[in-house]
Parts: sequence; structure tokens; C-alpha cells
Amino acid sequence: MNLVQSILREREIRNERRVAAARLALISSATILDLFAYAGVVQTTLSPPAAATVAIDAVFVTFSAAVLLVAGRPGYRPVFKYIVVTLDFAMIALVITLDPSIARGGAVGDWSAMVALLFVFMLNLLRFSVGATAYAAALALALFALFGWLAPPHPNELGAMAAGLVMLLLIGLSLTRANREMLVEATTKQMMERYLPPQLVGRLFSGGASLDPGGEARVVTILFADIRGFTAIAERLPAAEVVDLLNAALSRLADAVFAHHGTLDKFTGDGLMAIFGAPVGQPDDAARAVAAGLAMLDAIHDLDARRSAGAPTLAIGVGIHTGEAIVGNIGSTRRLDYTAIGDAVNLASRVEGLTKELGAPLLVSRATRDAVLAGPAGEALEFTAAGEAAVKGRLQPVAVFTASPRS
Repeated sequence: MNLVQSILREREIRNERRVAAARLALISSATILDLFAYAGVVQTTLSPPAAATVAIDAVFVTFSAAVLLVAGRPGYRPVFKYIVVTLDFAMIALVITLDPSIARGGAVGDWSAMVALLFVFMLNLLRFSVGATAYAAALALALFALFGWLAPPHPNELGAMAAGLVMLLLIGLSLTRANREMLVEATTKQMMERYLPPQLVGRLFSGGASLDPGGEARVVTILFADIRGFTAIAERLPAAEVVDLLNAALSRLADAVFAHHGTLDKFTGDGLMAIFGAPVGQPDDAARAVAAGLAMLDAIHDLDARRSAGAPTLAIGVGIHTGEAIVGNIGSTRRLDYTAIGDAVNLASRVEGLTKELGAPLLVSRATRDAVLAGPAGEALEFTAAGEAAVKGRLQPVAVFTASPRS
């Protein structure tokens, strides 16, 4: 069960309780009216309610209360709604066939039966379940045909009423499907916008995006950014100021990622990881990653300049590498994250770490430099060798470069 299905399951349980509460409220109101009519206080039907009417009302109220009680307990199962729908229509059949206050045959009786069936059907629409709605529509049609056979209406009435009933049932089914699809789309897009720029969400979703577990191998550019010495900064500030400062800095870093059509993988405490090239790949992924890194440097410099005099200096280090990684929805059945894993991710993190050793705010690997120069945006950036350095997990030293806009 994916995340959207889990949300729909939770929504189904909540809506089942709402349906049960609505049923009990409506049936209780009708029962009170029948009791007043039975006592002769009011007249609500052509034929006054009898003892059988009150008895049937009592059964219906008891049934409604029992459903509300069961729907509110843990251990709900999807099959429960089909059982309740069946019992709802069974109660309607009981009322129409045994209640002496209900007219049978002719226009009044036929319309009473159809309205009762539509009432139960419309109540079911609160569930947002396509299966239950289709099942309720089939039962409504079957019972309408049965009532027509038991108390035949005028021929001119039957065709128009049947056509109207079918139309209303189809409208209800269409609304249920549309509402469910809208909920799935809205939920999926909302989840995607946590890590994707809004302009990419529509493109990805229209291509059949999925939140199911899974991944694929593809060449991507990975960016790591980290706030320099944030632990030391945090020790000198009150907790509230630390949170405000971190939120302000991370917001600017994330904005730079989104502005260059990257994917925000995760926040790493006082930094972040971003992916360029997944889930939507473009020819200039590496160049956009470098441009995003340069934009981050400018954004943090601007934030630092706005702070009060004497405040600890705010700076970041950015490391970028291009290579093959496994990207996709990875995690457990209860929690998934769209992320990238593999050697390319590890090396990107190591390159970010080299920014401290080499004293450069932004470094890119040779693979990223080559990918930028070979791409359509290669002329917009220039690179300068920053040297080679040994990194953990690599036998050979890694060549890194600084980057800047070409003047």
C-alpha cells in the first residue's frame, strides 16, 4: 500500500463515521416525526403511522446506532462498507413493503420508493469509494425494478422514472470517481512539491508519476551544501534565534535549488542535498547544479549582510559531482523518500568536505566540469583547477575545480 492509498484508507474510515453519524441523525429525526404523527400531534403522511411504523423506525435507529458504534472502533475493514450498504437498502425495502404509512403503487408510491433509494445512494457518496458507489447504484436499480414489479406503476411513469434514476446514479458514480481522482492528484502533487520545483510537478504528474517504492539507475548531478561552523554559531545564540537563522538560511538554499529546476532531496541538519537530472532529466543538469551552487553563495552572502553588526559570520560550502546513482522512492512501507544513493552521492559529499580543506566556497569534480563544458550551457561558466585531494573510499586523489560565471 503506497502513501496515497494509505491516505485514502484513512479518509475512508473517517468518512464511514461521518456517513454513520449522518444516517443516525436523519433516521432519528424521521423517527421523532413519526412518533408525533402516531400520537396525533402532527400529520406527515397521507396514511397515519401505525405501530408497525414505530417498530420499523426503532429497528432502523438501532441499526444506525450500531453502525456508528462499529465504525468508531479500531479494526475497520473495507468490506464493512459493502455490508452496511446492503443493510441500508434492506432497511429501505423493509420500510417500503411493511410500513403502512408509505403509499404503494401509482405516482405517490413510485416517487416515494425512488426518493428513498436515492437517499441511501446519496448517503453512500460521502464515502468517496468507487466500488461502493457502483454497488449501491446496482442495488438501487434492482430494488426499483422489484418495487415496480410488486406494485406496477403507470406505464408512462415507469420509463421516465427509470431514465431519471439511471441518470442520477451515473452522475453520482462520475462524481465519486472524479472526487477520488482529484484527491489522489492533489495529495500526490502536494507530496511532490516538498522536493520538486512547482513547474516540474505538473510535467511529472502528467507523465504518470507514482509514489510507489522503486528506483532506477541514471546519470545525475548531486549537490551538497553545508553551513560553515553552524554548531559554533548556535552555541552563541538563544535557541529561538538559532531556529530562525537556520530556517532563513535553508529557505534560501532550497529556493536556489528550485529556481534552477533541481530536486530537493533532503535537509541534512544545517545543510541540504539536491539532485539535478531526476526525476526529470535535462541536457544542462550539471550546469544548472553549478548555477544553483553559485546562487546559494550569493543568497547566503546577502543574508549575512542583513544581520546585525557583530553577529557571527555566515558562510557555506558547496560540493558538486556528476555520476550514476540509483534514484527513486526509497524507504519502508510506512515512509518513503525520493532520494539518490550510490557512489556518486558519496563522492559529492566528499567534494563538499574538501571545500573546508582547500578554502574554497564551491568545488566541483572533474566529471561535473566535463559535463558542463560538453552541454549546451558550457560557455556560461568557467572553471579553475583547485588541485587534487585524497578522499575517504578512493585510492586515487580526486581533482576538483572552482567555478564562476564567464565574464
